[in-house]
Amino acid sequence: MRTSAPAMTVAIEELGRLGAELLSALHLRVFAEDTGERWRTVDLLEVLRLPGALCLFAVCEGTPRGYALLRFVADECELLSLGVDPGLRRCGIGRRLMDAVRARCRAHGTARLFLEVRESNLAARSFYRAQDFVEIGRRRNYYRRSCGRLEDAITMARVFTRNCSPTPP
Repeated sequence: MRTSAPAMTVAIEELGRLGAELLSALHLRVFAEDTGERWRTVDLLEVLRLPGALCLFAVCEGTPRGYALLRFVADECELLSLGVDPGLRRCGIGRRLMDAVRARCRAHGTARLFLEVRESNLAARSFYRAQDFVEIGRRRNYYRRSCGRLEDAITMARVFTRNCSPTPP
């Protein structure tokens, strides 16, 4: 674990210029451990073709180091996946991505931003709580690890008022 964040410039860019192949490669690095959460390139491309889908990259020194994959439907947004290169976690990249996600939510008039996270992913759950998400439910046996073991998903949400301030769900 890092004790201090290195000084780095992080730019947030939309997927268009960088390409889906970079998203796929970054996604594989983020989920390198055997969690069963890895998406194939074809799966990511399918998601990106959905109406309202958007992918943001956190770019450091010309290289994508984090991403947020979103889907807007009506006045809601789902954070489908968020990841940061393992060697650069706890350096503020995830926070910068979430700032950009909130900005996109404001631009779309989003009322609620929600996500699912593995119950055992305590670091992610803590990060999302620090981003004003609250736990609102549980999906039993939602995730399947590659070893076949099932794990619950914790559903979390962040609700916005008209001025996009967080309020309890």
